[in-house]
Amino acid sequence: QLNLAAEALEQPGAQEEVAAMCASDEALQEAIDKDPKLQDMRDSNPIAAELMKDPEGMKILMDPDNLRAVGEIPSAMEADFMSSMGADVNANSAGIDFGGDVGGAAAAEALDI
Repeated sequence: QLNLAAEALEQPGAQEEVAAMCASDEALQEAIDKDPKLQDMRDSNPIAAELMKDPEGMKILMDPDNLRAVGEIPSAMEADFMSSMGADVNANSAGIDFGGDVGGAAAAEALDI
């Protein structure tokens, strides 16, 4: 979804529209209130929502490359989390002896993780 928005922002005249939208707090809120796509972007992505709170943040978000990057953050975070969980839960990489044949979930519970 954010990739499509990034492509639209690369079209001629799009950055001029962004500049007008980001001229003031009022202009920004009016643009968001009138545009269901902007509302959906705000409501579906917490990072985008934070950047959309003020004109300077919105200018940063509306850079096509930045917009694509924001869209990739949730999946990158999930992949990183799953990778770290796999390393910690499936193997005793820290070399800690938990006393017997204790599985990763029990080990995590014992460490209060």
